Amino acid sequence: MKKTYIFFLGVLVLLGVSSCDNVEEDNRFVEVIPNETNKVARAVLIEEFTGQRCVNCPAAHEEMERLQHLYGADSVVAVSIHAGPLAVFSRANVIGLRTELGDNYYKYWKVEAAPMGIVNRTGGVTDRFTWAGQVHAELQKTAALKLSLENVYDDVKREVAIKVTAEGLENVKGKLQLWIVEDGIICTQFMADGKPKPDYEQNHVLRAAVNGEWGTDFFVNADKTITQSFTMAIDKGWNAEKVSVVAFVYNDGGVQQVTKKHIK
Repeated sequence: MKKTYIFFLGVLVLLGVSSCDNVEEDNRFVEVIPNETNKVARAVLIEEFTGQRCVNCPAAHEEMERLQHLYGADSVVAVSIHAGPLAVFSRANVIGLRTELGDNYYKYWKVEAAPMGIVNRTGGVTDRFTWAGQVHAELQKTAALKLSLENVYDDVKREVAIKVTAEGLENVKGKLQLWIVEDGIICTQFMADGKPKPDYEQNHVLRAAVNGEWGTDFFVNADKTITQSFTMAIDKGWNAEKVSVVAFVYNDGGVQQVTKKHIK
């Protein structure tokens, strides 16, 4: 029986070898590489709800800065929305960053307390401890479109002309939202020890919406490019050197792509 087993094993080996003899060595293994030409990384939008009287908010600001440092400010676009009971409206001798626009978002998303945030408008409102995992997951995705901004600022009129260009990699339907944000605002912020810091630097602060509270209708076909133009007056109280436009396209599937560019 042992000899018979060895005999049949030898036959199987010979058959296996002979079955490969007719295939040229270079053709035995063919690696199929997918076409990566049209793939674009998806940037991530963090909408952070914050307030100047929120003692835990500086820690959330630090977390956003950490994620931007880790992945790059072009990949992680942060917008700080001062809203809710811990935010402050401007009044005589007080620099406040709260806006009615921000309060409307605060109510719509049913934010219960600050600091909280929404990552790419997926997963709902969450605290800062979940942002890193959500951002990492979103960055693994490819975008359905390319999005770019061209801003031309008129110093005399204090007005910016904005051109948004979108190149479809897939058919995308939703809303295009444009926001004005400002960096480098020095004002009072309450800190973790409960004390106010009068020279705190606020960044990514939502100032206004360019094209309405929820944006304007948007549609682009795959392999097509469209442009849309807007103008926006820059308030005298804003430092034009620190002002940027944030543009993003969103739908029921979340934020499909986002980009940010200074106006000057």
